[in-house]
Amino acid sequence: MELIFNISTNNDLKTLFDNLSVEIKHRREGRQQFSLELWVLKHYLPKIVDELDFPMKVYKNESPDFIIETRDSKLGIEITEATSEYYQKLLYQLSYKPNYFLKLNNIQYGKEYTNEELYSFLKPKGTPIYGYGWNGYQCEDFASSWVRDAAQKKVCKIKRWEKDYPVRIVIYDNTPTNDLRMDVLSDYLNKKILMNQELNSHRIDFLSSDGSIILKSIKNFIKDTKI
Repeated sequence: MELIFNISTNNDLKTLFDNLSVEIKHRREGRQQFSLELWVLKHYLPKIVDELDFPMKVYKNESPDFIIETRDSKLGIEITEATSEYYQKLLYQLSYKPNYFLKLNNIQYGKEYTNEELYSFLKPKGTPIYGYGWNGYQCEDFASSWVRDAAQKKVCKIKRWEKDYPVRIVIYDNTPTNDLRMDVLSDYLNKKILMNQELNSHRIDFLSSDGSIILKSIKNFIKDTKI
């Protein structure tokens, strides 16, 4: 466990992260997991500043990813991404084909693809786009399923740490979706987490792909959700 930040006040936290530059390289360029985790922390902590006590120390840890310590408490932060393995394959291919593009709604949640089918989704820029876009709330429905899957992969891990201190799962959006309506996404997430007994007892937060929007305490919205 390594001390990376010693923060005295909420103003110090804001100044620190406003001035923190984090470069996230592409996977084929040797992207570092720590850079990605630090990018999430940079956008996440200022959005929950009203829940934090000061002064605080932030440690980089193996598992969970970060530990925040104050005089009287300790909080673990476990970071993961919501994504599709097929989408990641296509992003990797696109990094070698700058003159190609991907129509995002080709990738459907729960559907399996051969490599031939998958790579047929990549088209040269300027190719006319045919077919329909997202159908109704399909975009938010698929995104919420990828978020739920990401949370499920982490829950088993954090159970053993939560004996000593609470741990939050922070999921950032790397799904093959676009223009997500956050109010609709929130409704879908609440329903899917409520129906999953393993998830609905944990604090799960969701961060948008550009770090600008956060859905905090997804499980706390459950009482207002009508199914």
